[in-house]
Amino acid sequence: MPEDIPFTYFLADEETPVTEDRSIWNNPLPVNRPHQIFVKDSPVSYGNYFSAVRSFLEKTSFTMLLTAVSDQCRQQTNLKNIEGIQVFLEKHGEFYHPSRIRVTACGRAYQFVLNVAVTDTGKEYIKQEYRILKKLNNNFPGQHIPCVYGEGAVIINGSRICIFLGEWFDRYNEFHITRDPKGNQKTIVWDPVDGNYYLTREQTVTLFRQAATILTHYYNTETFEQISQWHHAAGDFIIKRNNNEIDVRLITVRQYNPLFKKEDSENSEPHPQSILEALVVFFLNLSIRMRLDRMDGTGEIVWAETPAIYGIVSGFLKGLASKPSIKTLSIPLDDCFLYFLVSSYTESELRNLAADIVNTYHPGAPEIPEIKKHLGNHVGVLYQAIHQSI
Repeated sequence: MPEDIPFTYFLADEETPVTEDRSIWNNPLPVNRPHQIFVKDSPVSYGNYFSAVRSFLEKTSFTMLLTAVSDQCRQQTNLKNIEGIQVFLEKHGEFYHPSRIRVTACGRAYQFVLNVAVTDTGKEYIKQEYRILKKLNNNFPGQHIPCVYGEGAVIINGSRICIFLGEWFDRYNEFHITRDPKGNQKTIVWDPVDGNYYLTREQTVTLFRQAATILTHYYNTETFEQISQWHHAAGDFIIKRNNNEIDVRLITVRQYNPLFKKEDSENSEPHPQSILEALVVFFLNLSIRMRLDRMDGTGEIVWAETPAIYGIVSGFLKGLASKPSIKTLSIPLDDCFLYFLVSSYTESELRNLAADIVNTYHPGAPEIPEIKKHLGNHVGVLYQAIHQSI
């Protein structure tokens, strides 16, 4: 029976348990974030939050969770195999309050993420994100983003709370640009288990390469759809180190929409030139946004140093090379893009196009001054890197 499965609740780790007899149980969740600046406290308490999580998992006799565990352990799992469930409230994000769920089954632990939305803004995003993640996992091979197992809503204490269950990337951590004690720009990885560490120059280039490959992998060359509204400052990409090798994943996809509408009819294949022109816009926009972060995750807007460009270019081209061939193009897409770019754009023309792209950004966006300060040099180095790739 579901009531026989023990639940235990924590904040970030097992050293901070949360129980009904502790004062935090009745404290409101903090939601005073940029998109909810009119809200000081949530009507949802920590106790409401953990109760909602339990209620969501118990729905239909844990069917959703059993599907997820069966997927991870690659064999059918039933309720009798579940020995206990631990819920860790990881952080209070701008849109979600995500929990890490540790399920002990058949003597082993399996971990998942529950993204939980309690604000109106968060609820709008969570429905959209679940749909997008499911679509991308169905349409694109590869495991760069989380699998999702189900979504729904529960009513706790009069509040509607929206939740979806997804894959947890174990031992992957957030990273941000920082400065070392000597004032040099570095990329720091926040590792709560082994301690924070700096990436080497080579690892940093690899980070940008893999992140650019991921975004290019999910770019649709026929519909011009792309993953948008991603930010390094929000910790959307995460990283895992294993024997000095690194692996990057993307943990959230807020929006997936086209760069612009096709001029061709819905049933026709896009013209080769339209495909390549759209790729140039996608590439320039990717290269600009990839260099933006906030110092230490929450500080001032900061611009990644020049080596990032070489990772961005090689990652973008790798992403193109992995795509299926396009009937209307006679040579592989990555080669076709390179020849098109160098034959169609001078450095000055590319700089003007980059400026036009930046002019489409929200004029009040805090990163605009930093982008404009670096844009000229950025395009110059980018242009050189492209020529070196031929």
